[in-house]
Amino acid sequence: MTNPPAIICHGLTKSYDGTPALNGFDLTVHQGTIVSLLGPSGCGKTTALRSIAGFESSDAGTIRIGGRTVFGSGVDVAPEKRRVGMVFQEYALFPHMTVDRNIAYGLQGEDASSRVGEVLDLVGLDGFGGRMPHELSGGEQQRVALARALAPKPEVVLLDEPFSNLDAPQRDRMRREVRQILIDAGATAVFVTHDQEEALSIADVVTVMRDGAIVQAGTPTDVYSRPGDPWTASFLGDSVFLDGMAEIGGKVATALGEIQSETAERGPVTVMVRPEWIIPHPDPDGNATVVDREYFGHDQMLLIERPDGTTVTSRVGARPDLSRGDRVTLSIDEAVVYPAT
Repeated sequence: MTNPPAIICHGLTKSYDGTPALNGFDLTVHQGTIVSLLGPSGCGKTTALRSIAGFESSDAGTIRIGGRTVFGSGVDVAPEKRRVGMVFQEYALFPHMTVDRNIAYGLQGEDASSRVGEVLDLVGLDGFGGRMPHELSGGEQQRVALARALAPKPEVVLLDEPFSNLDAPQRDRMRREVRQILIDAGATAVFVTHDQEEALSIADVVTVMRDGAIVQAGTPTDVYSRPGDPWTASFLGDSVFLDGMAEIGGKVATALGEIQSETAERGPVTVMVRPEWIIPHPDPDGNATVVDREYFGHDQMLLIERPDGTTVTSRVGARPDLSRGDRVTLSIDEAVVYPAT
């Protein structure tokens, strides 16, 4: 059974000096779900997040949080009354306050101290309450910011490019840690990112934005394996595009062989293949040649020249052990078919 919606945005529009930032933005986030807003710079994802938080007022549309209208129909609830927790890109910790006091900021009542202890334990910083922000690493500061956002038990937690200030090793570790913290807290979360790997690895639902609107939303597997159009396919990862010819019975002929497709149309099509869907088979009599290889230990990227002189990339595991000049035969494990452009 699907949880009820925690956030519903409908028809949000927002322009700056006549330039649209949001253009019919629709989003539904169910309780207990981690959702990413993924898109290139300038697509409107941060504007959408700030609109949900109440830091921006849209020109039109409605926003409901926890079943309550917070924007639209003459309503514009102040940010501090929307029951939203915010984790900023720069963390925005008060430098003159201890960790305890940073987390307690905004809490009221006799239970504030015990709640600070609860969230410190939740984010793995039990015993850090007396430290100052400058005494913490970047990852620890981020966890304090997350603890502060979770402390008031908000309806939703919003995170704006939460890992952009961390170096690569910290970023990988914090992705796993933040996801687990949000799951353990039972939180509903929306985070903004331009990093495809980040969105796919953390989110339960990936929403892809372009030109102020969501163009596709679904599980990480759905949006990666079945992108709705060639632009989304290219944005979400490495893609190889082939010309194809759809025939009777759903068969599509390509330069890498025949594939099956649900397309009902006959005629020219565009076929998108992920590099890991292109399988090289070592074959001394093969008609394709490995011309370059990047070996990463756990996997390898092969640049393979086809008989017509064009090249494709293939991502495979550590085996087979192929080298430049080796002959192979190629097959396609999976593909997505689009109308020809």
